[in-house]
Amino acid sequence: MTYRRTAAVRFLLPASMFLLVFGLYANAINNPFILFDGDVVLRHPDVIEPQGLTDLWFHDARPGEPSGLGVYRPITILSLHLNARMTGMTPDPTWFRVTNVLLLGMVGWLSAWWFGRYTRPLPAFVAAFLLVAHPLNAELVNHIVCRGDLLAMLGIVGFALAQRRALMEQRWTPLFMLIALAFALIALGSKETGLLVLPVAAVQAWIAEKPPTDERPRRRRVHYWTLVLLFAAVSAYLVARSAA
Repeated sequence: MTYRRTAAVRFLLPASMFLLVFGLYANAINNPFILFDGDVVLRHPDVIEPQGLTDLWFHDARPGEPSGLGVYRPITILSLHLNARMTGMTPDPTWFRVTNVLLLGMVGWLSAWWFGRYTRPLPAFVAAFLLVAHPLNAELVNHIVCRGDLLAMLGIVGFALAQRRALMEQRWTPLFMLIALAFALIALGSKETGLLVLPVAAVQAWIAEKPPTDERPRRRRVHYWTLVLLFAAVSAYLVARSAA
């Protein structure tokens, strides 16, 4: 009975994050496009035009500007493109903000799971909720142009969670290697701040509990594969960015 209760708490607390996030930001969902949202959504050909699904991988994130600016955010533009396809010929800001709220909820949900790998479920949930309830997140929800920040946060937290699981179990499974690689690519391909996935992974590896002497070779293999995953993600990003 104790195990079942603990399992239920570990699931219900993170799942309730979505309800709390929607409660916090529901009043912003119907706001119109503001400030730079028009440039990023309404006048961005890779967002509003059907061929953008293939073109966005080879263009800078800012339309109408010379290439070489280093603003390469294909994952962000892809998410905006899919939003635009959902709303038809005229982009509707409601669905863009609903997606932003969902992404923030996912950041809180994954953060709760990640923090829960270090402490009990309730304090982990409270810490994650304080993270998503911070007033600065109102800007990330209201400004569609801030989609990249949400996706970068999602990628960083997702990779950190997968890495923490590998450190605790002393091994990387093929499935979680693919998941971690996907999260790293999301972080790097969403915004330049996604590079924080590298120091976050380094710090988490450094503060990990020291295993017994006979288990240290397994821990070294975990660190080795973490480096391989990050190197693969950074290499893929740099190759795509060079081709853009």
